Amino acid sequence: MFSASALLIEKVVGAPLQVLSGWVDVLPLKSYALSPRTLQLRAMAKVLQRNVVDARAAVKPETYQVFLNDLRGCFEAPESKDVREVVLLMLVMCEWPQEEPPQLRGMNDDLMKIVREWVSCNPIRFWTFQPWLAALLVSQSESLASTYISHLFEIGLLRPWEREFAERVATIVLHAGNVEHVLKAALSKLDPHMQHVYFNVNVGLTGSLH
Repeated sequence: MFSASALLIEKVVGAPLQVLSGWVDVLPLKSYALSPRTLQLRAMAKVLQRNVVDARAAVKPETYQVFLNDLRGCFEAPESKDVREVVLLMLVMCEWPQEEPPQLRGMNDDLMKIVREWVSCNPIRFWTFQPWLAALLVSQSESLASTYISHLFEIGLLRPWEREFAERVATIVLHAGNVEHVLKAALSKLDPHMQHVYFNVNVGLTGSLH
């Protein structure tokens, strides 16, 4: 889970991050999390979180199901970019209990399912999320992370996506977790010239993921 306290100690400026035997500059999480737009959407995410909790804890089970159906409809609507970002911010930046109480059991899985199904059926949709937000999302789901990494190395070097390729890889490196081996394998198969162009790797040298 995202820790708000991390923002208080994180450096304001970016720093080189080791990738293989090279490096890449990456802006800190703070550059996204504390932007005016993100702060505004995060406030909306907290309201949505309260509404989700209230619906899940409702006496009538159908109240929760109707809420989920409505949320899915809003999330999947073509013009709902802000709604999708609010849902993701709710999942990765709002405080959640370490263990769900009985009345809320299964709620996080239900919410993640809405996101996972929308992205998995068309992985190019990952690119609609800012790199940090995408990385925080996939850090919570090994299946989503594997899909994201495979897709990133499949089309990430093509236009217009190539301008974000290094940044997206770097943010995943910082949250690789259980899929570090998947990311490392994809990086090692990258053409040596591309390793040099995007990650300043000297041809002939190898190194660790980070």
